[in-house]
Amino acid sequence: MEAEKESLSELSRLVKITLDLEEEIEKLQDVIDEKQAHLKQLIETDIPSAMETLGNWESITTGDGWKIEIKHDYHASISEANYTNAMRWLVDNDFEDLIKHDLTLSFSRGEHGTAEEVRDRLSAEGYAVKDKENVHSQTLKAWVREQKEQGTEIPDELFGVYPVTKAKITKGK
Repeated sequence: MEAEKESLSELSRLVKITLDLEEEIEKLQDVIDEKQAHLKQLIETDIPSAMETLGNWESITTGDGWKIEIKHDYHASISEANYTNAMRWLVDNDFEDLIKHDLTLSFSRGEHGTAEEVRDRLSAEGYAVKDKENVHSQTLKAWVREQKEQGTEIPDELFGVYPVTKAKITKGK
């Protein structure tokens, strides 16, 4: 009976430590999220604005040796609401190579051999196949940047495109 009581006491102690750590991690994550938002504000808004005030400089080295460069880029993402139209636009405008097909199959434990055989006979074997077309986010971003740099008109709203200016800070030589 005494051993069981000690085990329960130890279990309670471990549970308390676990819950305290989870709470501490959650609070730290909130601090990290706030710091990341502040950093984004500095890099994407405050520093580029200060550089513009100095005369639209794209690059400057400070007296203490920090090199600040302004980089122009784009964010892009295809929303669920625009998905069908965006895929159609890519196909209709000869950018179909950006679209990837992800096929997903589910097999039970121990069916590895069957999985290999089914690769060539998906429908005939009766397995449910999830077929999803998508454009990887980094591929989309790179493609948008390329099209913008070439002056190609693309429907920004369809691809969730918006320009972003970022400051890059490095130690000068």
